[in-house]
Amino acid sequence: MVIRRFPEVRSVELKGKPHFADFNLVPDGWGGYVLPWIAEMAGAYPWLEEIRLKRMVVTDESLELIAKSFKSFKVLVLSSCEGFSTDGLAAIAASCKNLRELDLRESDVDDLSGHWLSNFPDTYTSMVSLNISC
Repeated sequence: MVIRRFPEVRSVELKGKPHFADFNLVPDGWGGYVLPWIAEMAGAYPWLEEIRLKRMVVTDESLELIAKSFKSFKVLVLSSCEGFSTDGLAAIAASCKNLRELDLRESDVDDLSGHWLSNFPDTYTSMVSLNISC
C-alpha cells in the first residue's frame, strides 16, 4: 500500500525492534527483519538514494540486494542493527559508486574478512561521512 501511495520515494527510514531491545529485553528471533522490505523496495524504487535503519536485523543478503538494486544509492545508516558481516559491507563498498554516507553506529558487525574497506574503488571520491564506530 505504501509503495502504491508514494511511488516517487527516494529516502526510507525504518525502525524495527523497540528501544528496550538495546538492553537485551527482547528475545532472539523476535523480528525486525529488513530483507522483505528491501526486496519490495528493490522492485518499486530503483531510484532509491537513502536507507536509514534502526534496531533491525540486516543480513548480508539484504546488503547485497541494496548494492545491486539501487544505482544512485547515496546514504546507508545502520544504527543499532545486527545480523550482517563485513562481507555484506564489502558488497556495498564495491557496488555503490555514489555512496556519500555510511554510518554503522552501535551496530553488531561480524568481522569475516577484515579488509572490507579495501573494496571501495581506488578512484572513489564521493564519500563525505564514514562512521564505523560499531
